[in-house]
Amino acid sequence: MRAAVAALALAWVGCGNPDSFTLRISWSEGPEQACGVTTCADLPLACDAWVRLRIVDAVDDTQVFYSDCFALPAGADLCALRDLAIPEGVRIPDTMVRIQLAVWSAAELALADLPAGQVCPATAHFDGLGFPQRNADVQPKLPVPALGREIYFPVGQRTVAALELGCSDPAQLDARECRGESFVDATLTVPRIWSAVANQVGLEVEYGEPIEQAGQLFLGNRIMLAPTQILDVTHWQSTLPEPVTGLRCLRARVLGAALPYLTCDVPTGAAEVTARGYAGDETRVRTIGRLVDPFAIEDAARSFVVGYVIDGDNRPVAGAVVTPSGGNVFYPNDAVTALSTVATAGDGMFTSADAPIDTVWSAVAPGLVDDGTAIGGVMPFNVTMVVVRMRPAS
Repeated sequence: MRAAVAALALAWVGCGNPDSFTLRISWSEGPEQACGVTTCADLPLACDAWVRLRIVDAVDDTQVFYSDCFALPAGADLCALRDLAIPEGVRIPDTMVRIQLAVWSAAELALADLPAGQVCPATAHFDGLGFPQRNADVQPKLPVPALGREIYFPVGQRTVAALELGCSDPAQLDARECRGESFVDATLTVPRIWSAVANQVGLEVEYGEPIEQAGQLFLGNRIMLAPTQILDVTHWQSTLPEPVTGLRCLRARVLGAALPYLTCDVPTGAAEVTARGYAGDETRVRTIGRLVDPFAIEDAARSFVVGYVIDGDNRPVAGAVVTPSGGNVFYPNDAVTALSTVATAGDGMFTSADAPIDTVWSAVAPGLVDDGTAIGGVMPFNVTMVVVRMRPAS
């Protein structure tokens, strides 16, 4: 037997009948808009929400007998619906009516094209079975309700109006932003080949935050990401218990490599983070490390940056002048036998042994400018990979 939410607040009174009626909620078991739960306690409410309750004539919905919008503050679950303060003594005619209930997350409504000053849509659209209409063409300016239902009810003939709510988009009430969480989805690319890593064997991938403590820089607050295969590319994923803000770094440990590979950026989204890292080109990385610091490979604490300047087609950019916001930059020749201070050679590479971890890298080349996203610097016990992507100058 399905557990239902207790009657919604107070009773409604039919005009010609002293008996009142109450609203009672349950959850769709399917096949249409199944909720997959048996009780309100199983539907989380992490996000603030708004509820529209509307009672109109069964035939003419311009005859509105009652309509109100209720704030539903974030809480543990949707049992908070039973606390809605429906006013006492509202009288509904003894006639066939349509009772409509719709719930939206406040975040979804904030993006909707609602009239000025209106926080809750005047109504929702329902399909032939009374479930919230999912077709965006029907309601181009309104978000689909998280859940809702429309039923016909004969006022004056029954004492309980039972609404079996359909779950059209319940995830909007339990979004990561509301829970204060972040989901990290990372991929790795092999430099110079610029192909995605398709096999996780021999790789450990972590995600963390550069932290300085007692003069020592390290990757703190880190979590291990779990590999998963999506089509022919390996992704590393995990959920963090807090929003991602500020500079973060992805670290790939490659079996047999001298040092882990670190790639840093400032994510643009706090709840859904896409991280892109780099790993590979081991022979060239070792050679550059010995050029910039003869002891860098043997002494892991003496680490360095390996950078690449590429265009929109992943081709190396020769003749690029790279400018770090801090530290010095050098350019290996194509044979990786010497460093210069002039510009990138044919393979578009550069390096640094003293750029701070939050260094921003810019570059100029004939007809090209950088896209402004390259960031990273030296962190002990890591090789930091920096890729400067160029686009045509406007």
